[in-house]
Amino acid sequence: VIILMVFVMVYDASDYLVGSGSSNGFEGPFAGGLFIVAVASLVAVTEVPPFRGGDVWTFALLTVLACPAGQLLASAMLPSSGARAPALRRLDSLLIVAPTWAGLIGLYLQQIA
Repeated sequence: VIILMVFVMVYDASDYLVGSGSSNGFEGPFAGGLFIVAVASLVAVTEVPPFRGGDVWTFALLTVLACPAGQLLASAMLPSSGARAPALRRLDSLLIVAPTWAGLIGLYLQQIA
């Protein structure tokens, strides 16, 4: 759970810092994905449990793809794109990645046990 939260936090921070000043919607998620890759590299090198070396890359890729999808899903759930929903905007990256991660980490832990 800690690794998932670190991935999502660095994604959101990078997405906000880079994306808030960009003229298109691509730069923020791309910066977030790059930062997840940097953190995944650190996790892979230090072999943070429960991951064994390069196994973390599957979960990093899942996070890179699912965080922007969660943001799109959150926007689609609102009545309008300008609707005020600060709590949803803080959790939008987790909408897809958290349940998917939970299911896959269970399968992963059964496989390595």
